[in-house]
Amino acid sequence: MYLSKFTKCISIVLCALILCTLMPLQKTEAASAEFTAYVESVTANVGQQVVVPIKLANVPSNGITTADMTIIYDPSKLEYVNGSAGSIVMNPSVNFAIHKENNGTIKILFLDETLLNEYIREDGIFANITFKALGTSTVTISKATFGDRTLKPMTVKLNAGTVTVNGEATTQPPTTPTPTSTPTPTLPPQSGSFSVSYTQSDWGTGATVNMTITNNGSTAVNGWTVSFNFDGNQKIANAWNCSFTQNGNSIVLKNVDYNATIPVGGSVTIGFNISYTGTNKAPTNFIVNAASSGGTDNPVPTPPPSQNKNCSATYTHNDWGTGATVSITIKNNGSTAVNGWTVSFNYTGNQKITNAWNCNYTQNGNSVTLKNVDYNSTIPAGGSITIGFNITYSGTNSIPTNITVN
Repeated sequence: MYLSKFTKCISIVLCALILCTLMPLQKTEAASAEFTAYVESVTANVGQQVVVPIKLANVPSNGITTADMTIIYDPSKLEYVNGSAGSIVMNPSVNFAIHKENNGTIKILFLDETLLNEYIREDGIFANITFKALGTSTVTISKATFGDRTLKPMTVKLNAGTVTVNGEATTQPPTTPTPTSTPTPTLPPQSGSFSVSYTQSDWGTGATVNMTITNNGSTAVNGWTVSFNFDGNQKIANAWNCSFTQNGNSIVLKNVDYNATIPVGGSVTIGFNISYTGTNKAPTNFIVNAASSGGTDNPVPTPPPSQNKNCSATYTHNDWGTGATVSITIKNNGSTAVNGWTVSFNYTGNQKITNAWNCNYTQNGNSVTLKNVDYNSTIPAGGSITIGFNITYSGTNSIPTNITVN
């Protein structure tokens, strides 16, 4: 799906030739300019809310299909209020997610869910972060991974910015503190031909939710809808791998084009961010409506549990032929909490990870190691967490079965 159509390629080439003819000097400068992600510096009064833009400059002609960015700041100087997509992000309710992982760290994710025509293609504001200014502080992009329309990793220059308050001296951002978010254990499966698991990482005023829908029936489905009710004032801010509608506390989630089909025994993972006040109980009244499919799709197999007797790991993916979005759920089957975890496995083909979320990764050939980040290092007894990443490949894409958890 990431391959451009032939006619589109011809149009791009013609446009490039015209620009080269009309503005040769500007074309030369653009070609040599370095792709940059940067924080725009702003000024504010003490106690004032201020919007800090995160901008992209010299976006390559092949565009940006995926982005994973971490922002750090001094929480004693800046108080996070909210975040939103910038003007260059198309369909942000589906393609964009932002939340505060803990005091001092903000996570931003972008994925063109169409895998075709909603990629970032121009310079401008990628995200807007609103802070309450208490003192002068540097805001830093500590880590960022970008992938173009072929999922090829992109080289990017990262520049920090400053929120200046009343002329105070700039302070350096502190080491990220240990988060207090606790994953919510997976709920019991619903009855019938489908099961739904709901896990969340909660930080007190909001949460990041992951839901896995499994087809337990005897036929594949093509098109699905999940409905449930919150029991509080939870409000969905944005979602990925699904579209959503919310009417009061009533939620309806629907498939997007690339994950409409769930084969027999297969599953899909979706997610969204919520905000709330008061309590945040996980819903239990899930209803799945799906249309049967007469196709012969093969199920995405779930590998056997990892070799660690206290932990198990399941691997599912949404595959589009030259790449895939992978979700791995790690469950603590023991009687005591796990503090710090590592997942290791080997691919059998040429799969290559391009970016990841909720984990750090290293890849050496076909050997992959995934490790916890600060906010999800602890898995309570009976609890689970979900991590994910994107891969590219050619040929076959077999699911690894030699997953170990340490």
